[in-house]
Amino acid sequence: MHGEIWMELHVLHQHGWSISALAREFGLNWRTVQRELASPGPRRYPERARPTALTEAQLRHVERRLGVCPPLRGTDLHGELCREYGYTGSYPAFARHLRHLRPAQVRDPAIRFETDPGVQTQADWAHVGVWPLADGMVELHAMVTILGCSRAPAIRFATDCTRGTSLERLVRCLDDLGGVTREVLTDRDPAFCIGATSDGRAILAPEWVDLSRLLGLVPKACRPYRAQTQGKVERWCASSRRACCRGCRARCFRAPRRWPRTMSSPGGGSPKSCCHGGIGPRSRLSAMPGPPSGRC
Repeated sequence: MHGEIWMELHVLHQHGWSISALAREFGLNWRTVQRELASPGPRRYPERARPTALTEAQLRHVERRLGVCPPLRGTDLHGELCREYGYTGSYPAFARHLRHLRPAQVRDPAIRFETDPGVQTQADWAHVGVWPLADGMVELHAMVTILGCSRAPAIRFATDCTRGTSLERLVRCLDDLGGVTREVLTDRDPAFCIGATSDGRAILAPEWVDLSRLLGLVPKACRPYRAQTQGKVERWCASSRRACCRGCRARCFRAPRRWPRTMSSPGGGSPKSCCHGGIGPRSRLSAMPGPPSGRC
């Protein structure tokens, strides 16, 4: 019990408060109040034994090893203590002590990858869930493209992610953006990549290579399992999914054809327009070889 509560109990009891009244006031059992009033001071729990605590020699060994190699694995340290210093505690018990002994690691600040105007476009598929179409429900996907410099978005929707659909939707997104940048960065989706070499480089799909040659751009694939390489488009994909999960879905039930059109307009009507207010220097974009036939 805290010393303040013990003092209040004694003061109020000297002013005539009964034990039952003190128990009701402090939310305590009357037997607890009686014991506190009879004790000469605040009662405290006795110090518990710590059988897994590190001795002075064990503590110095851990500090010395961590000083030389801070990322040293805890299992290795635990094994050394058991073999050389007779430590009898389990590894989970040792890990609780190790958390306070391991020095804090200073991580380098994140470096944002920026490109000049007209240099790079990032593209990726966003899966936005099941939506009503005609008389049934279909899985809806959104091809999201982002200009690397201005963050201008363009979004086109489809019901499948095949290679033909991916390339066709990508061309329409580039047309919505107003032209072609020097390179287009995608992930290693099967629509764009068919494998990898022995040294980890992506093998691009022949159809994607031919289309890139026709558009006059350089196709690139990001490193595997590294979302930071495509952070700009990944953030927009997440925004598209959140927009679909919130109020946009209810509006789409009433006007299923209108909302995808507003989503695909760059710079406005977007789920989270990080480039709202301007599209950026489109004069740096290369003209498309020819407008795609028809509009979606």
